[in-house]
Amino acid sequence: LLAPADSNSLADGCQKVREKDIPVVLIDSSINSSEFDACYMTDNIDAGEMAAKEMLELLYDAGNSPTDPLEVGIQLSSDTSQAMVNRVSGFLNFWAGNAPEQWEKLWDEGKEQWEIIQDIRVNGGDTKKAQSDASALLRENADIKGFFGCNNTSTVGIVNTLFEEERTDVVLVGFDLADETKQMLQNPEYHAVTVLQKQDQMGYLGMLSLNSLIKGEKSEQKYFDTGVIMVDSDYLMENAVS
Repeated sequence: LLAPADSNSLADGCQKVREKDIPVVLIDSSINSSEFDACYMTDNIDAGEMAAKEMLELLYDAGNSPTDPLEVGIQLSSDTSQAMVNRVSGFLNFWAGNAPEQWEKLWDEGKEQWEIIQDIRVNGGDTKKAQSDASALLRENADIKGFFGCNNTSTVGIVNTLFEEERTDVVLVGFDLADETKQMLQNPEYHAVTVLQKQDQMGYLGMLSLNSLIKGEKSEQKYFDTGVIMVDSDYLMENAVS
């Protein structure tokens, strides 16, 4: 049972294991190979699209106008993780089709469309680097009004920066639910939501699958979407999460 942090580095090892007729089940992320028996994970492209939809709603709720110049920054922990890559891809795809467009009138007035900052930061799973990267993006981009954190450490780093600099004008869409993220969700001065993966279910179903494979049972399906939950302040209150 493997939870790949790098979608490339485990490919050869998985192949060698399966050549010895040992079943391989992946959770949380896949590998860049078909050498596994089953994978239980979030549909990360879909989750990225959901995150972009939430981002647009939060930006409007925060009072931003489609005619205002606006930028959104993105952070991820690793660009070698297929899960991270797919989240960003899903986010960008939805954004491209749904963010305010650059109408001719706006162009004549010198206005800019809502844009994604091309400098997508990779923090290597280091919360302190994620925090410093978020701070740098705020300094370097005067029109930044939103952050997308593609994983837990990125989200926590962004949260810490927004709290430290008291940037209540910048909205956040994150991933997972650290204590710091809960504090921001519960603070009415901030606009934030986070995508919560069903990680316990990934592990549980992964072990069940291994048990079946060891018994000789096979499944034609390789990928299983474990789904996500969009968590905001209302969700925390309704589910008594403190």
